[in-house]
Amino acid sequence: MKKIALIFILFSSIAIASNFEFDIGGSFGTSVEFSYTDGYYVPGSSLNGDKIDSGFTANALLSIGRNDTILNNTLTSISSLFETGYNFYIRTRTADISDEQYNNSYMYNSIILGYLFRLNFRNTVSLGIGAGIFVPLYSESSKSEYALGKYGDITEFNHDKIAFMYKLPFMPYIKLNVSKYFYISEKWAFKIGGNIIYNFGMELDNVRLYGDGYYHVYDKYKFSSLSFELLASISFGRPK
Repeated sequence: MKKIALIFILFSSIAIASNFEFDIGGSFGTSVEFSYTDGYYVPGSSLNGDKIDSGFTANALLSIGRNDTILNNTLTSISSLFETGYNFYIRTRTADISDEQYNNSYMYNSIILGYLFRLNFRNTVSLGIGAGIFVPLYSESSKSEYALGKYGDITEFNHDKIAFMYKLPFMPYIKLNVSKYFYISEKWAFKIGGNIIYNFGMELDNVRLYGDGYYHVYDKYKFSSLSFELLASISFGRPK
Protein backbone atom coordinates (compact mmCIF):
# COMPACT_ATOMS: atom_id res chain seq x y z
CA MET A 1 0.00 0.00 0.00
CA LYS A 2 2.85 2.39 0.78
CA LYS A 3 4.30 1.85 -2.72
CA ILE A 4 0.90 2.47 -4.33
CA ALA A 5 0.45 5.64 -2.26
CA LEU A 6 3.92 6.86 -3.27
CA ILE A 7 3.20 6.26 -6.95
CA PHE A 8 -0.11 8.12 -6.61
CA ILE A 9 1.60 11.09 -4.94
CA LEU A 10 4.29 11.26 -7.62
CA PHE A 11 1.72 11.00 -10.41
CA SER A 12 -0.42 13.71 -8.80
CA SER A 13 2.58 16.00 -8.45
CA ILE A 14 3.32 15.66 -12.17
CA ALA A 15 -0.31 16.03 -13.18
CA ILE A 16 -0.83 19.38 -11.44
CA ALA A 17 2.44 20.85 -12.67
CA SER A 18 2.25 23.55 -15.33
CA ASN A 19 4.63 21.58 -17.58
CA PHE A 20 2.62 18.36 -17.46
CA GLU A 21 2.13 16.59 -20.83
CA PHE A 22 0.43 13.40 -21.93
CA ASP A 23 -0.68 11.59 -25.10
CA ILE A 24 -3.11 8.72 -25.44
CA GLY A 25 -3.71 6.92 -28.70
CA GLY A 26 -2.73 4.07 -30.95
CA SER A 27 -0.65 2.99 -33.92
CA PHE A 28 -0.47 0.13 -36.37
CA GLY A 29 1.66 -0.93 -39.29
CA THR A 30 3.61 -3.58 -41.15
CA SER A 31 7.00 -5.01 -40.29
CA VAL A 32 9.93 -6.51 -42.11
CA GLU A 33 10.93 -9.66 -40.23
CA PHE A 34 14.51 -10.84 -39.91
CA SER A 35 15.32 -14.28 -38.50
CA TYR A 36 18.38 -16.50 -38.35
CA THR A 37 18.70 -20.17 -37.51
CA ASP A 38 21.53 -22.66 -37.53
CA GLY A 39 21.60 -26.39 -36.84
CA TYR A 40 18.29 -27.45 -38.42
CA TYR A 41 19.34 -30.05 -41.01
CA VAL A 42 16.77 -31.78 -43.21
CA PRO A 43 17.87 -33.46 -46.49
CA GLY A 44 16.74 -31.50 -49.53
CA SER A 45 15.71 -28.42 -47.53
CA SER A 46 17.35 -25.10 -46.76
CA LEU A 47 16.13 -24.29 -43.25
CA ASN A 48 19.21 -22.51 -41.92
CA GLY A 49 20.53 -19.01 -42.37
CA ASP A 50 18.93 -15.58 -42.68
CA LYS A 51 15.31 -15.20 -43.70
CA ILE A 52 13.28 -12.06 -44.48
CA ASP A 53 9.51 -12.19 -44.02
CA SER A 54 6.62 -9.90 -43.13
CA GLY A 55 4.64 -9.12 -39.99
CA PHE A 56 2.12 -6.79 -38.35
CA THR A 57 2.15 -4.58 -35.25
CA ALA A 58 -0.49 -2.60 -33.35
CA ASN A 59 -0.17 -0.55 -30.17
CA ALA A 60 -2.32 1.24 -27.60
CA LEU A 61 -0.05 3.76 -25.89
CA LEU A 62 -0.06 6.23 -23.00
CA SER A 63 2.78 8.77 -22.84
CA ILE A 64 3.16 10.96 -19.75
CA GLY A 65 5.83 13.35 -18.52
CA ARG A 66 7.24 16.87 -18.78
CA ASN A 67 7.11 19.63 -21.36
CA ASP A 68 9.76 22.34 -20.99
CA THR A 69 9.59 25.63 -22.89
CA ILE A 70 12.49 26.52 -25.18
CA LEU A 71 12.94 30.17 -26.15
CA ASN A 72 14.31 30.24 -29.69
CA ASN A 73 13.05 30.73 -33.26
CA THR A 74 12.89 27.03 -34.06
CA LEU A 75 11.49 25.16 -31.05
CA THR A 76 8.60 25.87 -28.71
CA SER A 77 9.53 23.15 -26.21
CA ILE A 78 11.03 19.74 -25.55
CA SER A 79 9.18 16.75 -24.13
CA SER A 80 10.47 14.00 -21.87
CA LEU A 81 7.93 11.19 -21.67
CA PHE A 82 7.50 7.80 -20.04
CA GLU A 83 5.54 5.43 -22.28
CA THR A 84 3.48 2.38 -21.43
CA GLY A 85 0.73 0.41 -23.10
CA TYR A 86 -0.09 -2.73 -25.05
CA ASN A 87 1.69 -4.17 -28.10
CA PHE A 88 0.26 -6.77 -30.48
CA TYR A 89 2.86 -8.33 -32.78
CA ILE A 90 2.68 -11.08 -35.40
CA ARG A 91 5.71 -12.39 -37.25
CA THR A 92 6.21 -15.18 -39.76
CA ARG A 93 9.15 -17.35 -40.75
CA THR A 94 9.03 -19.10 -44.11
CA ALA A 95 11.83 -21.52 -43.31
CA ASP A 96 11.32 -23.48 -46.51
CA ILE A 97 9.11 -22.14 -49.32
CA SER A 98 8.99 -25.59 -50.93
CA ASP A 99 7.62 -27.36 -47.83
CA GLU A 100 5.06 -25.50 -45.71
CA GLN A 101 5.38 -27.87 -42.76
CA TYR A 102 8.50 -25.96 -41.73
CA ASN A 103 6.85 -22.53 -41.94
CA ASN A 104 5.21 -20.94 -38.91
CA SER A 105 3.63 -17.74 -37.58
CA TYR A 106 4.05 -16.36 -34.07
CA MET A 107 1.90 -13.91 -32.12
CA TYR A 108 2.92 -11.89 -29.03
CA ASN A 109 0.85 -9.85 -26.58
CA SER A 110 3.20 -7.53 -24.70
CA ILE A 111 3.36 -4.68 -22.22
CA ILE A 112 5.27 -1.60 -23.43
CA LEU A 113 7.75 0.14 -21.11
CA GLY A 114 9.71 2.96 -22.73
CA TYR A 115 10.98 6.52 -22.87
CA LEU A 116 10.59 9.17 -25.58
CA PHE A 117 12.50 12.43 -25.99
CA ARG A 118 10.78 14.85 -28.37
CA LEU A 119 11.66 18.14 -30.04
CA ASN A 120 8.61 20.35 -30.62
CA PHE A 121 8.95 22.78 -33.52
CA ARG A 122 7.05 26.03 -34.08
CA ASN A 123 5.39 24.65 -37.22
CA THR A 124 3.42 22.21 -34.96
CA VAL A 125 5.58 19.29 -36.00
CA SER A 126 7.41 17.16 -33.41
CA LEU A 127 10.34 14.81 -33.88
CA GLY A 128 11.07 12.17 -31.24
CA ILE A 129 13.55 9.42 -30.49
CA GLY A 130 12.85 6.71 -27.95
CA ALA A 131 13.78 3.32 -26.58
CA GLY A 132 12.28 0.68 -24.34
CA ILE A 133 11.19 -2.92 -24.09
CA PHE A 134 8.24 -5.09 -25.08
CA VAL A 135 7.54 -7.60 -22.28
CA PRO A 136 5.57 -10.57 -23.70
CA LEU A 137 2.83 -11.80 -21.38
CA TYR A 138 1.42 -14.35 -23.80
CA SER A 139 2.52 -15.85 -27.11
CA GLU A 140 1.00 -18.28 -29.57
CA SER A 141 2.22 -20.08 -32.70
CA SER A 142 0.06 -21.24 -35.59
CA LYS A 143 1.25 -24.83 -35.08
CA SER A 144 3.49 -26.81 -32.75
CA GLU A 145 7.17 -27.09 -33.64
CA TYR A 146 9.15 -30.09 -32.39
CA ALA A 147 12.36 -28.11 -32.91
CA LEU A 148 11.48 -26.20 -29.70
CA GLY A 149 12.53 -29.17 -27.58
CA LYS A 150 10.79 -29.05 -24.19
CA TYR A 151 7.93 -27.00 -25.68
CA GLY A 152 7.79 -28.80 -29.01
CA ASP A 153 4.22 -30.08 -28.57
CA ILE A 154 2.44 -26.86 -27.53
CA THR A 155 1.31 -23.69 -29.32
CA GLU A 156 0.48 -21.40 -26.38
CA PHE A 157 3.08 -19.83 -24.12
CA ASN A 158 2.53 -17.78 -20.96
CA HIS A 159 5.15 -15.40 -19.57
CA ASP A 160 6.84 -18.10 -17.50
CA LYS A 161 7.33 -20.31 -20.57
CA ILE A 162 8.58 -17.33 -22.60
CA ALA A 163 11.07 -16.43 -19.87
CA PHE A 164 12.28 -20.04 -19.87
CA MET A 165 12.68 -20.51 -23.62
CA TYR A 166 14.43 -17.23 -24.47
CA LYS A 167 17.73 -15.86 -23.17
CA LEU A 168 15.99 -12.59 -22.25
CA PRO A 169 12.23 -12.46 -21.53
CA PHE A 170 11.72 -9.14 -23.33
CA MET A 171 12.34 -7.44 -26.68
CA PRO A 172 14.34 -4.18 -26.61
CA TYR A 173 13.43 -1.54 -29.19
CA ILE A 174 14.43 1.88 -30.49
CA LYS A 175 12.15 4.19 -32.44
CA LEU A 176 11.91 7.39 -34.42
CA ASN A 177 8.66 9.33 -34.23
CA VAL A 178 7.27 12.27 -36.21
CA SER A 179 3.92 13.92 -35.47
CA LYS A 180 1.80 16.79 -36.75
CA TYR A 181 -0.48 18.57 -34.24
CA PHE A 182 -3.91 20.03 -34.96
CA TYR A 183 -4.88 22.26 -32.03
CA ILE A 184 -8.37 22.58 -30.63
CA SER A 185 -7.24 24.87 -27.77
CA GLU A 186 -4.01 26.29 -26.42
CA LYS A 187 -2.77 22.92 -25.13
CA TRP A 188 -5.25 20.30 -26.37
CA ALA A 189 -4.57 18.83 -29.80
CA PHE A 190 -5.26 15.93 -32.09
CA LYS A 191 -2.13 14.54 -33.73
CA ILE A 192 -1.25 12.17 -36.51
CA GLY A 193 2.12 10.85 -37.55
CA GLY A 194 4.30 7.82 -37.90
CA ASN A 195 6.85 5.59 -36.19
CA ILE A 196 9.85 3.66 -37.43
CA ILE A 197 10.67 1.00 -34.83
CA TYR A 198 13.52 -1.49 -34.72
CA ASN A 199 12.64 -4.42 -32.47
CA PHE A 200 15.78 -6.32 -31.42
CA GLY A 201 13.65 -9.41 -30.79
CA MET A 202 14.76 -12.41 -28.74
CA GLU A 203 17.04 -15.46 -28.99
CA LEU A 204 16.17 -19.01 -27.97
CA ASP A 205 17.96 -20.45 -24.95
CA ASN A 206 19.12 -23.78 -26.36
CA VAL A 207 20.59 -24.97 -23.07
CA ARG A 208 17.21 -24.83 -21.36
CA LEU A 209 15.08 -26.09 -24.26
CA TYR A 210 17.24 -29.15 -24.91
CA GLY A 211 18.70 -29.61 -21.42
CA ASP A 212 16.41 -32.46 -20.26
CA GLY A 213 17.32 -34.91 -23.00
CA TYR A 214 15.12 -33.40 -25.70
CA TYR A 215 16.26 -33.77 -29.29
CA HIS A 216 18.67 -30.95 -30.10
CA VAL A 217 17.65 -29.08 -33.28
CA TYR A 218 18.68 -25.44 -33.26
CA ASP A 219 22.24 -24.38 -32.53
CA LYS A 220 20.97 -20.82 -32.79
CA TYR A 221 17.59 -19.15 -33.37
CA LYS A 222 17.03 -15.40 -33.14
CA PHE A 223 14.70 -12.84 -34.69
CA SER A 224 14.25 -9.08 -35.02
CA SER A 225 12.06 -6.70 -37.02
CA LEU A 226 11.78 -3.23 -38.55
CA SER A 227 8.26 -1.79 -38.49
CA PHE A 228 6.61 1.21 -40.12
CA GLU A 229 3.52 2.51 -38.33
CA LEU A 230 0.83 5.16 -38.64
CA LEU A 231 -0.33 6.78 -35.40
CA ALA A 232 -3.15 8.95 -34.11
CA SER A 233 -3.71 10.30 -30.60
CA ILE A 234 -5.08 13.00 -28.35
CA SER A 235 -2.43 15.19 -26.75
CA PHE A 236 -2.34 17.69 -23.88
CA GLY A 237 0.47 19.94 -22.70
CA ARG A 238 2.45 20.73 -25.85
CA PRO A 239 2.07 24.50 -26.42
CA LYS A 240 1.46 25.90 -29.90
